[in-house]
Amino acid sequence: MVTDAQRLPRIMIREALTLRKSALRNTTFSPEAQTISPILRGIAEIPPLHGLVVTVPKDRAELVLSAPPEVANDVSDPLLALQRYGVGRTAAFTSDLSPNWGRDWLGWNRYQVFVKQLMTEVSRAEIDRRLQVHSFANGTTGVIQVEDFGTEAELLELRATVQGPNSFRQQVVLSHQGSRRYEGQFPLPGEGRFNIAVTGAGTHQALDGFVVPYSQEYLRLTSSPLVLKRIAEETGGRILTGHETGDQIYVKSTVVKQQTQSIVTTLLQLLAMLVPLDVALRRVQIDFSVIPRWFRRKPAASATSLGTLLAQKQATVREQESRPIARPRLPSESTSLSERKQQPSALAPSPPATDTAATPPTDAASPATNTISRLLDAKRRTWETHDNPPPKS
Repeated sequence: MVTDAQRLPRIMIREALTLRKSALRNTTFSPEAQTISPILRGIAEIPPLHGLVVTVPKDRAELVLSAPPEVANDVSDPLLALQRYGVGRTAAFTSDLSPNWGRDWLGWNRYQVFVKQLMTEVSRAEIDRRLQVHSFANGTTGVIQVEDFGTEAELLELRATVQGPNSFRQQVVLSHQGSRRYEGQFPLPGEGRFNIAVTGAGTHQALDGFVVPYSQEYLRLTSSPLVLKRIAEETGGRILTGHETGDQIYVKSTVVKQQTQSIVTTLLQLLAMLVPLDVALRRVQIDFSVIPRWFRRKPAASATSLGTLLAQKQATVREQESRPIARPRLPSESTSLSERKQQPSALAPSPPATDTAATPPTDAASPATNTISRLLDAKRRTWETHDNPPPKS
C-alpha cells in the first residue's frame, strides 16, 4: 500500500533489482543482530555464512538476524525471523546449518547453544526465570521495574537495552531501590512499540515491552489542582469552587482596553479610492467658466412675457368693445371712378391706419387667427408707445 506517489519510483527500482538477482545468494557475509532475543543469550560473536535464500520478512515478524545488503541503500535480507502463530511461535532460518553454507558454524563453540536456545524459544516448554520485568509509560518517561526471585540474596548489576520506533536504542542502568527490587527510567521519543531486554551477571536475562498508542495527556481523566493553581497565579485568574453565581463569574470589567492598529492599511485604501479621481482629472477637461452659470438664477422670461401678452390682450379687447363699429358703405353711396378723379386730392380724406387696423375682418376667419392678429396689433402699439420701433419681421 503506497500513500505517497513519490515513493513509486523507488519501489519500482527495488522490485526490478529483486527480480534481476537470483533467489540464492552465494556470497560470504557476517550475520548482524537486529534485536535482543533469548536465542542470542551468551553469544557475542557470530561466524560468517556462505549463502542464504533471499526472502522478505512479514509485517509482524520479529527479525533477529539479517545479512548486510549487497547494493548500497538496499534492504537487508532476513536471516532469522520469529513470529507468533496461534498460541505458539515459528522461526525461519534462511541459511544452512550443514557443511554447504554453514561449514564455519560446525566448528563454532556456541553452535549447540544457538540451536538449543532457538528450539527452546519456539517450543512451549516452561522456563524457570529468576528475573521478572514490569515496564510501562509514565507521561513522557518509560519506567522499568525488575524483581529478583533467585534463591541467593545477592546484589545484581542489571542493565536494560531499550529498542523503540524510528531506530531508537538506549542503554539504561537499573539502580537498586529496595529488597531485590531494581528500577530505571528513560525518555519516550514518541508513539510505538518499545522492547526491553534486561541482562545481568551470568545468564540472568528477562524480556518485556509496552506500547505507547497515543499522547499520554489523553490518559489523564481527572484535573490536576496543582496545575490549575499555577495557571491561575500566572494569568491572574482564580479557581472556581462550583458554588459561584452568574454575577460572581461574569464580573464586568471597568478597565478600558486599548488596541493599536497600523494606519498603513487605511492610507492604502484611501489612495486606491483616489486613483479613479486622479485619472479623471488628467483625462477630462473642465471649463471652469461654465460653473458659475450653474448657480446663477435665470429670470422667468417666459412667464413674464406670457403675462404681459395676456394683459395687453385684455386691454385691446376692452378698447375695441368701447369703440363704435364702422357701418359699411352702401352701393348707392359709392362713387364712380370718374367722379372720384374729378374731386381734388386735397379734399379727399384718407382713412386712418388705426381704424383700418382695428376694424375686424369681414371675412369668415377663424377665432384663433383674429386673436393672433389682435395680439400682434397690441404688441405693435406697445412698441410705439415706448418710442421704440418694432423689429422687422
